[in-house]
Amino acid sequence: MEKTDAGNQTKFSAVFAELRGNILGGCYAEGKFPSERALMKRFGISRTLVRQVIAKLKVEGLLASRQGQGTFIPQNAKRMNERLGFIIPGVGREEIFSPICKRMISYSERKGFTPIFADLAGGSPRERRRLVDSAVGEFIAERVSAVVYQPVDFLADSPKTNAMFLERFKEVEIPVVLLDYDIVPRPERSAFDLIGIDNYNAGWRLGRHLVEKGAKRIAFLMRDNWAFSVIDRRDGLRAAAEEAGLKFEVTNVEPDDAKGIAGLLNRKAAPDAVACGNDQLAFTLLKTLRAAGVKVPEDVMVVGFDDAQYAVRADPPLTTIHQPSDALARSLFEILMIRIRNPNLPAVAMYHDAWLVPRASTARQCEMRRADA
Repeated sequence: MEKTDAGNQTKFSAVFAELRGNILGGCYAEGKFPSERALMKRFGISRTLVRQVIAKLKVEGLLASRQGQGTFIPQNAKRMNERLGFIIPGVGREEIFSPICKRMISYSERKGFTPIFADLAGGSPRERRRLVDSAVGEFIAERVSAVVYQPVDFLADSPKTNAMFLERFKEVEIPVVLLDYDIVPRPERSAFDLIGIDNYNAGWRLGRHLVEKGAKRIAFLMRDNWAFSVIDRRDGLRAAAEEAGLKFEVTNVEPDDAKGIAGLLNRKAAPDAVACGNDQLAFTLLKTLRAAGVKVPEDVMVVGFDDAQYAVRADPPLTTIHQPSDALARSLFEILMIRIRNPNLPAVAMYHDAWLVPRASTARQCEMRRADA
């Protein structure tokens, strides 16, 4: 018998590791798993400790039990030491994806998977498309257990391109979970699981904040053929502006185009608030405005999206929407595991809450109150 808690834990870890390796190595034919009595005899441990080990193996998805069948090895358990493919074009371009990827690496390795990230460091959208095409082929050839896929954007045919890539995975029955946004525009839904935030609602919150801060005309700065997530942000902002009876416009002027920004702000009906598709654009816009002598937020308020480091180190600090990267990564991995074990379940979409982070770039109204006092 085990004499100490420390001894129990050591024995537990050793037995768990050995049985886990046996299961993943395919040591038990036809899914049959040894009885509790056989395990007690084999390892020289108590029934209590055997049951604790079995319980942990069930949590890991490596064992299951059913009335009349006892304890057995699920059909998909042997796949748990295989590889997970990650196709995330936003890595390196948008800061929000880096912490999600780090979490996914940790979760994957903890569960016995080897995470494989596609190299998508191409400069142009067309080059990234070529790299994604290559990654899809490689993941199919390697028979990865499942794929996390962030849709390709900035292409005129992005929806068609994404549908084509995902169809290739579907044909060989490799499960796919989408990250960030769907491959079809809202309110449509594809046949794939999706983890992201409610971008429409987040855009609406940002718009309401600008309304409450006294904005009269709001412009949304975005790029052509951007992701459906950014389009949803735009539509949420538009709804908030229209509910308040305010003017709303969309502009594709680049944030570092001093002449274009001057033309936007020097018109008779110029916007007094500019919302950007993400924090990176907003950070660049703030630098352009500062160089032109435009005061933020006194002359124009500026907001971004994502709550990246850009937002904190901006001058002034940037009002934005926070994306909960830890929660997104956790849900993404859990849905991925469910999809691997249950490939025929209906597709699900999980949208996390994203909250407003007010900072100095929209503090105009508070400053006016202090000045009046």
